[in-house]
Amino acid sequence: MKFCLTTLFLSLFIVSQSLAQELTMFQGLFGLEYYQDANKLSAKEMKTVMAASPMAQEQWKKGNTHRAISFVLIGAGTGLYLWGLESSLNRDSFNRGAFIAATGAALASIGFTYSSLSLKKKAILSFNQSLEKQTYLNLELKP
Repeated sequence: MKFCLTTLFLSLFIVSQSLAQELTMFQGLFGLEYYQDANKLSAKEMKTVMAASPMAQEQWKKGNTHRAISFVLIGAGTGLYLWGLESSLNRDSFNRGAFIAATGAALASIGFTYSSLSLKKKAILSFNQSLEKQTYLNLELKP
């Protein structure tokens, strides 16, 4: 009887641990790749998976916001650079303000990109930690 209970306990523990699927994030050739165990997930699937943990979902949304700000800054910096280049070629004077603004936008974009990656890593860690808290075994033995 004791052997049966021990076997039952271990099998339930292994089953509860196998249901908890951790998320991972890797840098791919064309951007970030997300995996839940061995299954590759899209960005939309990650959004729905993150909904299971409120803390992780909040950090994931902040990471996406910072990524969007980064893209806007890249676009603005490129536009400012091209405007400064065009105005410098058409006139004989150098448009220093446009180049300074373009450099500032590029540096800010680097900061927001780094922040976005950091927030997404924290979101995945929060999600994985919430799985650890949820995987427990409740065994009630009644005579």
